[in-house]
Amino acid sequence: MSDVLKANSEMDVHNSEIESLAVQYEIDEKEVRLIYERELSKLKLSCRVKSFLPVLCTRHVKEIIQRNFHPKVI
Repeated sequence: MSDVLKANSEMDVHNSEIESLAVQYEIDEKEVRLIYERELSKLKLSCRVKSFLPVLCTRHVKEIIQRNFHPKVI
């Protein structure tokens, strides 16, 4: 697969994750995208298996959203 197609494919996966998170948590997609991109850039620095990036990033974003947008009621 060419680098261009691979890059587009990766972007499609990330965009799909962002859209899914925005719908799941009923948060504006722009806000989710900002959080996701920030976490993705951090993970890219240390992640050795790049194919895991969408999964790891989504998990981090979910934690951030749950902590900041949907506080647990005690």
